[in-house]
Amino acid sequence: MKKHVLALLVGSMLGTLLAFYINQMVAIPPVLSAVIILFFILLSMGIFAAVIQEPAQQEKLEAAGQTEKWAWLVPADAKLSSGYPLNADSITVGRDVGNRIMLNDDSVSRFHAEIVRAGENFLVRDLGSTNGTFLNGLRVKEQLVVDGDRVGFGDAAYVLKMPKAAKPKEPDAADEFPAEAAPSETFVDF
Repeated sequence: MKKHVLALLVGSMLGTLLAFYINQMVAIPPVLSAVIILFFILLSMGIFAAVIQEPAQQEKLEAAGQTEKWAWLVPADAKLSSGYPLNADSITVGRDVGNRIMLNDDSVSRFHAEIVRAGENFLVRDLGSTNGTFLNGLRVKEQLVVDGDRVGFGDAAYVLKMPKAAKPKEPDAADEFPAEAAPSETFVDF
């Protein structure tokens, strides 16, 4: 809602300024001024809709009890919590600018490896690299990666950090035994 109001304000201001500027140079009819303003309002609404997206995926994850949006590939020796989000079904890793994750390391091939979403986990696949792809110190061609695994691309080492799920609610005594199946205090002698 806020982005629509902001787009309306920005578009109307830009349109009004342009219409005023054109009207200073050449007399234009009021209808053309209104068309210019409307055009800029629609243009800014389209730009805002494309750039500022609603957090629909974040809301779905929060409803499912997850607190983070996606998994991260973080440097193994990182002092800071920086890294690369694994926010697509398939992500290529390498030195070339065409990769989703571009690593500036001579031991990394131009198109070194691919990380593919496999359900709730990920699969790392070597793309014929020269210096290999490693999982927990072992060279692999294709292997399932889980939270905390150390993934190496040549000499570059990273750790996979998965989204943390919210802690499940502790069951109450009423949840364990429904009223009709609750233990009885009545004893029967035979």
